Amino acid sequence: MTLGPIIVKADDAPTYAEVEEPEGETRGTVFLAPSAGARRESPSLVFLAGTFRGLGYRTVRFDFLYKAAGRSFPDPMPVCMACYRRVMEAVRLAYGAEGEQVLAGQSMGGRVASMLAAEGEPCDRLVCFAYPLHPQGKPDKLRDAHLPAITVPTLIVNGSADALCTRELMEGVLARLGSNVSMRWLEGADHSLKPAKGSGRRRKELEAEVVGLLADWAG
Repeated sequence: MTLGPIIVKADDAPTYAEVEEPEGETRGTVFLAPSAGARRESPSLVFLAGTFRGLGYRTVRFDFLYKAAGRSFPDPMPVCMACYRRVMEAVRLAYGAEGEQVLAGQSMGGRVASMLAAEGEPCDRLVCFAYPLHPQGKPDKLRDAHLPAITVPTLIVNGSADALCTRELMEGVLARLGSNVSMRWLEGADHSLKPAKGSGRRRKELEAEVVGLLADWAG
């Protein structure tokens, strides 16, 4: 059941959030932030939201402020983090904060969620899809400094052919993190979690893997 969209203001600028309820009892809320180039209606975010609702979670998909304003270049990270926080506050005020509170996102959205978790934003779990460990072609510029500060149970899901997350580098980062962080690789998937060229994988096949690993994650 769709409850949104709702209008949320952050720094006096409006953005929008889609709030959808699962069938039956709600076990918590998953906040889903999009990648840098996407909005809340992106097919991958809609798919992830549907998967979480199938597991009993209320889902919240939202736009970052720059996308809501029609701009393509992302705002600075503190602005994106403030937007995420404001969405959480607005949804919790409107619908309550019962059950698990899960921060999640795809690519940049997951990075924003992880930085909030590292700063101690109240949440029960963190899920990052296609975490952008480094810019494309710049494996020396790792975005890992804040990751050791995350203490909540964390799931990271990346494709083995992700140009923004070299597997060897990510494995090195994981070795420095706590046991609260779990990594799952989708073989043959690219940064969009779609089949990489020449991988021989099919999109439905990869989506089925995501459904399965989230079912395991939900316990």
